[in-house]
Amino acid sequence: MKKNTCFSLLIVLVLLLTLSACSKKPLPGATQLPPAETSLVAEAPMGEPAAPAVPVLKLENIFFEYDSFSLTPQSREILARNAEWLLQNPTVKLTIEGHCDERGSDEYNLALGEKRSEAVKKYLTTLGVVGERLVTISYGEERPAVVGQGEGAWAQNRRAEFM
Repeated sequence: MKKNTCFSLLIVLVLLLTLSACSKKPLPGATQLPPAETSLVAEAPMGEPAAPAVPVLKLENIFFEYDSFSLTPQSREILARNAEWLLQNPTVKLTIEGHCDERGSDEYNLALGEKRSEAVKKYLTTLGVVGERLVTISYGEERPAVVGQGEGAWAQNRRAEFM
């Protein structure tokens, strides 16, 4: 019992010393410097618009039919516009994410999402985009665009996104 009391007193004493060392009052005789003036906004010369350092992604997502990784004619039109933008911005590297709706097993949907992203990459390379600029990944059903059940939600989740 005596050991516990001594130990408890020692802990309380250490805590009090620690808290008193963290005083917020300035030391006597210490001087405080005024805060330095900084500017967080870089200003462009007047009359000249600032050029963006990185191109803004202007790519459209594409959507797939149920249980399919085939590109629809509408998807091919969208990918043609996306390829045109990519060819105009040759320094941009892109990740193509394949997604699925919640129907099917996790393993099946991961494999289907991979096939979807690979189909998009293959089509973009046929349009002249260098394949080394494109990375594919599958999220299966893990990142739905729309949470919910029914064909309306599922159709929005069967997609390929560009990041």
